[in-house]
Amino acid sequence: MKTIGIYSFFSGAGFLDLGFETEGLTIDFVNEYNKSFLEVYKFARKNMELKEPKYG
Repeated sequence: MKTIGIYSFFSGAGFLDLGFETEGLTIDFVNEYNKSFLEVYKFARKNMELKEPKYG
């Protein structure tokens, strides 16, 4: 079965993305303007051992 890839814009800390992944979708690309939020996003994904998306 093919999975749907999500491009996440204005991602914040990534809670919506986590919900998508819980339902079987994949996060392929993340874009967040606020550097503090992006650092939290990266830190959380690393600690939860989730696949790293591309960041922009």
